[in-house]
Amino acid sequence: MSGDLAHSIAMSCEIHRSRRAISDEMEDLTYGDFAERTGALVDRLCECQLRKDEPVIVRVSNRAADLVAFQAVWLAGGVVVPLHTDTPPAVLAEAVSTTGASLMVDNYRIVPSGQREVPVNPLLRDAALVVLTSGSTGKPKGVVLSHRAFLGKLEAIQTRLSFDYDTRTLLVLQITFSFGIWTSLLTLQHGGHLTMRRKFSPAGVWDALSRDAITDVALVPTMIRALLADRQPIIPCETLRRLLTGGEPMGTALGEATLKLFPKADIVDVYGLTETSTSDFMSISKVVSGASGAIGRPTPGIEFRIVDAGVEVNPGQPGELQIKTPFVMNGYLNEPDLTEAAFDGAFFKTGDLARQRADGVIELVGRAKEVISRGGNKIAPLELDNLLARHPDVAAALTTGVPDELLGEKVHILVLTRAGSDLDESRLRAWLADKLERFKHPDVIHFGIDIPLNRSGKGDRRVLREHILANVYKTRAIS
Repeated sequence: MSGDLAHSIAMSCEIHRSRRAISDEMEDLTYGDFAERTGALVDRLCECQLRKDEPVIVRVSNRAADLVAFQAVWLAGGVVVPLHTDTPPAVLAEAVSTTGASLMVDNYRIVPSGQREVPVNPLLRDAALVVLTSGSTGKPKGVVLSHRAFLGKLEAIQTRLSFDYDTRTLLVLQITFSFGIWTSLLTLQHGGHLTMRRKFSPAGVWDALSRDAITDVALVPTMIRALLADRQPIIPCETLRRLLTGGEPMGTALGEATLKLFPKADIVDVYGLTETSTSDFMSISKVVSGASGAIGRPTPGIEFRIVDAGVEVNPGQPGELQIKTPFVMNGYLNEPDLTEAAFDGAFFKTGDLARQRADGVIELVGRAKEVISRGGNKIAPLELDNLLARHPDVAAALTTGVPDELLGEKVHILVLTRAGSDLDESRLRAWLADKLERFKHPDVIHFGIDIPLNRSGKGDRRVLREHILANVYKTRAIS
C-alpha cells in the first residue's frame, strides 16, 4: 500500500541516499546503506514465503539492524512484533504463542520461531505493529496498530515537532515501546540522523550529545533524574534544542532542574497510550507548568472527554480521561472481550483520572488502573502476583508500586512462604531470572505472615503500599 510506513521511509532513502541515517556502537549507515540492507533482508523473507499480514518477531536492542528489520518486514508485507533480545525464553515462547509468529529476525538473521504455521488473524489485516504491553489483567496484551493509524499519528506529531534533515536524534529508549519507535521513525522519515545506544547511561548520553551534536533526545523522567545526579553541580548543555519526555509526569521541581541543565531546549512533555498510537496530549514549553500532573493539550486528531460514572464532568472536576481518535488500535490480539471492555462507545478508556483546568490544560490526578509506572515502563502487578504464585514455596504474593524519587515508582512484592520453606532472596531471584523481563523484576521483596485484604477478601495493594511507606515491613525487607 502506498500510504504505509515502509513507503514513507523508502521515499526518504531515495531523497537522502548519501546522508547519514543511523549510527550505533557497531555500524554507521547512510540512507543508501539502509536501503541496500533492507532490500537484501526482504529477499530472504520472501524466500521464507512470508505471507501478507503475517506477524514476525523482531529481536531488538537498539541497533541499526533493528530498524532495517522493521522496514524489511513491512516491505515484505508482514507485521512487526518487537521483542528485546534479553527477553527470557519463557516470555519469548508466550509471545510466539500469542502472535502465531513462525519467523524471527535478529541482527539481519532470520530464524524459525518453532511455531507451526497458523492462519493469519483477521485483526492483523494491514497492521504494522503488535506491541506487547502490560495490562491490569496481569497478562501482557498484544496491541495491534495498523499502518494507517500509526502513520497518521506520526503525521499528527510532525505538525507539532517538525523533524527535518537537520534533526540529530539520540535514542536510548528501547524500541520495544511506542515512544522509542515513533521517535526513530520520524527522524528517518524526514532525513535526520539517528544515534542509537543499546543501554542508557549518563556518561553515554553526555558523550553522544557532544560527539554527534545532538538536537533532540527522548528520555523518561527517571533518566533525567540520573543525568542530574551525574552532573552536580549542574553544568548546562547549550546545544540541545529539544528534550522529549513522557511515561510519567515530570513535576515542577524536576522540570525546573531540567531547564537549568538544557537552557536552550524546549521541553516536550507527551502523554499517550500504546492503544492510541501514543502522544495524545503534548506540552511544548521553556516554562515549567505549576501543576505536576499537567499533560498539555490534545494533539491533532484527538477528541477527549472526562467522565464520572458514565457522565461527563464539568471543567475542574476529576474523572476518567477517555479518548476518541482515528489512530486507535485494531484491538488486542486474540482478546475480543478485553478489546470490547476497553471502549465506552467510540471512546477508549485510559484508566487515568484527570481534570481540565480553566486554561484548557489537562492534568492527571491519579490512575484508576493499578499498573505500576517504573522508570517510564508499565508493569502489571497481577502479572507478578500470578508468576510468584507458581513457585512451589510461595503460598501467596501481592505486588504494589511505591513512590520513588528516581524511578517514579519501585516494584515491591510481599511474599508469604509455605510452612517449612526456607526460601530466600537469592533463590527467589534466580527462579525469576528466566521467567520475567528484566525491567519487571522486583526492586524490594518483603517476606511476611499475612496479606492485607480489602472488604471483598482480595489483596489490597493500596494498604500494602501504605504499610510499606510506614515501614511496617522494614525489618523483613530484602532488596
